[in-house]
Amino acid sequence: MSSSEFKRYCTLLRLANYDYGAAEVEIDQKQLAELDGVSPRTDFNIHTRLEEYGLINIDRKKKPFKYTLVHPNLWLEQEFKRRELQKRGRIQVQTKYPPDLTGGFGTK
Repeated sequence: MSSSEFKRYCTLLRLANYDYGAAEVEIDQKQLAELDGVSPRTDFNIHTRLEEYGLINIDRKKKPFKYTLVHPNLWLEQEFKRRELQKRGRIQVQTKYPPDLTGGFGTK
């Protein structure tokens, strides 16, 4: 989990706590950005990742969005596989350039 994902999740928990521990929070994207400082560009990616982790559910049909916090007993154990890097042959750098096929007309 990245720092911005953690920050957004903690902000949603804090908002739910203000509402006497409610599991559902309705808030506008702009207000969320003001509270936790996450940029609007990364906002969509963060929501997608938190849903993939199984931490929240988002009802995007409503404006403002309705966030449902998933109880920890219902979290799914997910196995995240790291990408395995395959060792391949060394990169060969060629110092010879191919001949100019434009006849000199393609240059500046």
